[in-house]
Amino acid sequence: MRQGSLLLSMIAALVSGAPSGGPAFAQDVFYPTEPPLADSGWTVRYNELLLACYQGTMDACDRVASDRGMVFDTPIYNYAATCGGRLDIVTARRLSARMLENGIPGGTCSWWGRVFKRPTA
Repeated sequence: MRQGSLLLSMIAALVSGAPSGGPAFAQDVFYPTEPPLADSGWTVRYNELLLACYQGTMDACDRVASDRGMVFDTPIYNYAATCGGRLDIVTARRLSARMLENGIPGGTCSWWGRVFKRPTA
């Protein structure tokens, strides 16, 4: 499967993969949710990257999710892995797996951000 086929697969997953079981519309999928910022503890060091992720810097999302110190399946990891809440967790994990299977380099959110460019205001 080449990158074009991957794109079609991911569009299908985005359209059919809404958490409610119904279709996922752009307003459900492509807008960020508030980042889980920390006041203290080991996750404070990610606050700046989480804010950048929220503001649309997809590389920042990837940097948090792939950091060696990050703990899998925590609120901060899940926020970053879902591109700031723009994707549901299942879609984000499927996209990441398909990228790996197809040898597409780079972070999931950076790739997703290039393919599904949001309109600018």
